[in-house]
Amino acid sequence: MIHRKPFAAFWEPFLALTLLLNLTGCVGWASRTATPTPQATATRTQTPAPTKTPTPSIKGTVLMDLKITGGSLDYIPLTEKVFSYAQLKIFMGESNSPYASLHIESQGEPLKADYTGHILYTGAKVEGVATYEINGKVIKREFEAVEHPPMVVVYYKGNEPTEPEDAPFRQISPLNYMVALFEILGQTEGVTPLLAAIKGDDLLVREAAIRAMGIIEDIQGQKTLVIDTLIQALKNPKLDGAAAYALGVIGDPRAIEPIIQALVAAENSESANRVFEQEQEMETALSMLTGESFMSGGAWEDWWRKNSSFIVSPTPPGAQEGSSSAFLPTKTSSAPIAQTAISPTPQAVGNPVRCGNLFEVSVVGTKRFDGILNGEKANGVYLYVQLQIKNLTNSVYDKLWPEDYEILAIVNGEQRKYPVSFDASYGLYFDTKFDANPDNLILFTDDVPIGAPSLTWVAFDVDPNGTGWTLLFHPNTWENTSDCSIAIPLP
Repeated sequence: MIHRKPFAAFWEPFLALTLLLNLTGCVGWASRTATPTPQATATRTQTPAPTKTPTPSIKGTVLMDLKITGGSLDYIPLTEKVFSYAQLKIFMGESNSPYASLHIESQGEPLKADYTGHILYTGAKVEGVATYEINGKVIKREFEAVEHPPMVVVYYKGNEPTEPEDAPFRQISPLNYMVALFEILGQTEGVTPLLAAIKGDDLLVREAAIRAMGIIEDIQGQKTLVIDTLIQALKNPKLDGAAAYALGVIGDPRAIEPIIQALVAAENSESANRVFEQEQEMETALSMLTGESFMSGGAWEDWWRKNSSFIVSPTPPGAQEGSSSAFLPTKTSSAPIAQTAISPTPQAVGNPVRCGNLFEVSVVGTKRFDGILNGEKANGVYLYVQLQIKNLTNSVYDKLWPEDYEILAIVNGEQRKYPVSFDASYGLYFDTKFDANPDNLILFTDDVPIGAPSLTWVAFDVDPNGTGWTLLFHPNTWENTSDCSIAIPLP
């Protein structure tokens, strides 16, 4: 049995006021509508510094207007920066012949927390919708950005954020807003502006363009250029996770080896700024590309040495880029046989995917959605699937936990994870209409017996606007480790 790590108390011995979080909560803030000042609504023009490089031509003017309630991001300079990569100029005001129009509507909310009797506004949230209209076509993209209240805060007396207007809206990362804008540009202007941004100097802009590239469905015959650009981005330790995940979504096997190299480099790094989430994104991307799962970059290197010869280019010579082609291992008498067939986007619907040497896991049927399960109404919508899990060991596996299952999705340009819904999953186990094979049906938190594969149901309360649904299975998850892990895209 696994004993969960207890909550660790923190204390900072400063002369300044040190406060510990007891309960995190949210509070509404009186609405206010922000009307741009005359300076903000004037046309923004800048005299470029003397340079030998010609000033890029302007394709057109985009009329921008804002409707803001509460705190907000710096929408105007952020939008100017993103749209400049498409040679589009932002104009606040009126124009007789605009190229397009952009309407931003957002609402800000301060987040408060109770620090041992001190109520402080140490967090903030902004959510909104960007509506872009061009040639009669309307595109809407939602975005959300949050700065959560920290567990521990240190303030000098007199500077504590005791009022809603003290909430740290300026500390909120604008990444998700910029992702939404780049996604709009990708849908209307193609991938060229995104490629230019990825090759630029602004790190946040580069990450936003990379994450948008993983969302855009049509890369318009520029797949090779997109993949090459993302592979180059893998070399930046600040961007490797985002680039790897985008490559995993695109699903081209040319990215496998560069991602493995980036993962090994990240694990070998002695930098104090290593981010576990970035390494996890690389591991997820590799599972999406190969259907395999390993716990370290070294293990991935070993697997690649044994299996790289099975990789067949998804675009054979003479074939048109973007056309589909079979992607299967090539077996020869002298080469070892890969444990699992390699595919750009492994679909484990009916086809088992190995989770280390412990399990073979497959999805039975397809994902389903329902608003109510077991009498429980979802906050969003329930996504539920049936899994077939085969224990490959010689002993009963003790045992699975709710934390071993997650759903990964893209919502409003942001990668989100959803935990399993215990009540809904429990209800599916006892619902007779889902009980076609009672002999080998187990609860999702049961032991996994040896012998015949077991069936189980798992349900997740998710945002109905999500895309790119991926099931994550990582048994015995504790302290950022697990016995094995796999990522199964859900069609």
